[in-house]
Amino acid sequence: MTKSLVVCGGCGNNGAIRRYLIHEKFIKTFAQASLAFAFSIGGMFSGRIVSSLSHLFIKFPWVIVLYPSVLTLRGDIGGVLSGKLSTMLHTGQVKPSFSGNTVDFYSLIKAILMLIFIDSLGMSVFTLIINFLAGYASFQDVVYFLLIPLMTCLLATFFSMPITMATAFASFKRGLDPDIIVYPVIAIISDVIVALCYLFTINFVISLGSLSIRILAISLSLIFVFLFLLSRNDFSFDIYISTLREASPTILLTSLGGVLAGTVLASLRYTLELRPEILVVYPVLLNALGGFGSIIGSITTTRLALGYISSSLSSIRYILFEILTIELASLLMHIVYGLSGFLLCLLTEISASLFILVVLCMFFGLVGPMFMSLISFSIGVIAFNRGWDPDNLVIPLVSSCADIIGTILVALIVSVIYFSI
Repeated sequence: MTKSLVVCGGCGNNGAIRRYLIHEKFIKTFAQASLAFAFSIGGMFSGRIVSSLSHLFIKFPWVIVLYPSVLTLRGDIGGVLSGKLSTMLHTGQVKPSFSGNTVDFYSLIKAILMLIFIDSLGMSVFTLIINFLAGYASFQDVVYFLLIPLMTCLLATFFSMPITMATAFASFKRGLDPDIIVYPVIAIISDVIVALCYLFTINFVISLGSLSIRILAISLSLIFVFLFLLSRNDFSFDIYISTLREASPTILLTSLGGVLAGTVLASLRYTLELRPEILVVYPVLLNALGGFGSIIGSITTTRLALGYISSSLSSIRYILFEILTIELASLLMHIVYGLSGFLLCLLTEISASLFILVVLCMFFGLVGPMFMSLISFSIGVIAFNRGWDPDNLVIPLVSSCADIIGTILVALIVSVIYFSI
């Protein structure tokens, strides 16, 4: 490479250097995106964990009703944390260290914990009303709807928050881009953690009965009082107030995504009974699509914060190279998802069609990112123009859109496959 630069002269040098830099950028972005998408394979295990509660679904319908809402809520709150950490590391508001960090860092942690209380209780009331109208819940179940999601999210956050921060710090220190790495990696780990915490909470409540309700109510009340007292000086910090003011209503709004996705998925119930392998890859596809959207959203918010792009929709052309590179990595990994899903089906004695799985995953990986690129970038730019903090909005909205769009795409692709066969 050095010899060619010397021989080519001035203009040749510029062209060769530019091609070299583009090649290096492609390799780095492609490798990081592929690594992030590889973690989506872990989404196959979260469903397996919760399936151990299937014997309770008929006697206690709220067990299956609450799980998607808890998963969505925890994912959105985790998305706010990872998005803000990524941007704040780039802008210097946060140091890549657990100790001796900035005031903004500790205010962010307390704001995330307060978000859990606010949005968990709000989401629980919303879920209770919807399922009461649908006939899946009664007002006798109020305590379960209020306490179980809150307890599950707090437990999951206790384990996942340190992992999120460690991943962001480590990637930043090693010269990797936390916008690309953090959320897709943490989303899958978080799904498994939430499933385990939900399993523990449900078993705790079922085994101890009314005693468990009293224990949970007292424990959660004490935690809230302690958190409120700990945060009383943070109400003067912008990072704390803006996170609660902007992220809280957004997360409540995006909880609708889980409800709508479930409605669309229900239309496939007869097909899913015949082809259960679709359910094996379904959470992986949604995680990967949400991860893709979060990467584009995080890149957008960081570029806006640093002033590298203008806050107009036409500025998407300046990150088009990254979008196409990340989509290529996504497409190749979706083929891997299909093969991995087929292997998991064989190992767990589920009759599966390799053709259906690979075709479903491949077309999903080709079409889904096209929609999510436009949606993620648009949300980031619009939020920035309105003076909102994009990190409070982009990933929760992108995650909800991914659930809805992903489920619709699965339904359409599966319908086309069966129509063609």
